[in-house]
Amino acid sequence: MKKRGASKSLTSVIECEAMFNDGVAVAIMVFAKGIIKNSVGENILLLVLNEILGAIIISLVISFIMFKVLRSSNEPQIHILISLLNVALINIICESFGFSGVIASVVSGIYFSKENKKIVRWKEVVDSKELYNDFWEVTSSILGGVLYVMAGLSILSVEWNFQILCLIPTVIAINLISRFVGAGVGTTLLSKKHLPSKYDVKEFTTLLTISALRGGVSLALAMTLKDALFPEIYNLVLSIVLITILFTTIIQGLISGKVYEKVEKNRENKYAERSLCLK
Repeated sequence: MKKRGASKSLTSVIECEAMFNDGVAVAIMVFAKGIIKNSVGENILLLVLNEILGAIIISLVISFIMFKVLRSSNEPQIHILISLLNVALINIICESFGFSGVIASVVSGIYFSKENKKIVRWKEVVDSKELYNDFWEVTSSILGGVLYVMAGLSILSVEWNFQILCLIPTVIAINLISRFVGAGVGTTLLSKKHLPSKYDVKEFTTLLTISALRGGVSLALAMTLKDALFPEIYNLVLSIVLITILFTTIIQGLISGKVYEKVEKNRENKYAERSLCLK
């Protein structure tokens, strides 16, 4: 989408929404595992507060302090080290108190991203070569590449059978439909003026749906179920997750740009029709 000229506001919303989804997914998995093990009982509300609220508070407090430290330096190398220290410190503290380190990291990422937008001009002066952004882009690409190589190798160990072949199209359909409905409900609750680049509900929901590439977190969460499920059920779940990751990464990844172009073309046609009507 960036290569096709998507606005900064659109790509930022999609990226932040994806990170927030990862955090919510971790919380939901905690509930699911607790129910499977019959350890949650009547303390679901307490678990929510412990996992989510505690993580958010810790993340915001530490991120606020660390960003103040970042602002006190004009060295981009120091900024990189501070951002790394911020995430590491948050995870250590959350682990000590039993909070969700993943949710805390997500909140931290959103906070740093938001604060960095406020100091764009200052960043252009002290980091004219964009070392900070380049570091995180390269790191993200390397880790993402390693992850998908591992996923690709893991798919070779899948034991294909009739049950999996039947489940594949069903799971893919459920993913797309649930994503469209979930994104649609969330988008509808917002007024149009809060949507980026003046998209309408249908357009923005379509872009959110097609840009939802399920990857690292879904695979990691599936792997945490190994001790909670019977071996044959665990292998089935892991196989379905791996296949879904490949589908969303390859198929959705290939067509997301084309869908964006189609949405933009439809918008241009609408504006052209309105202009003709006004004339």
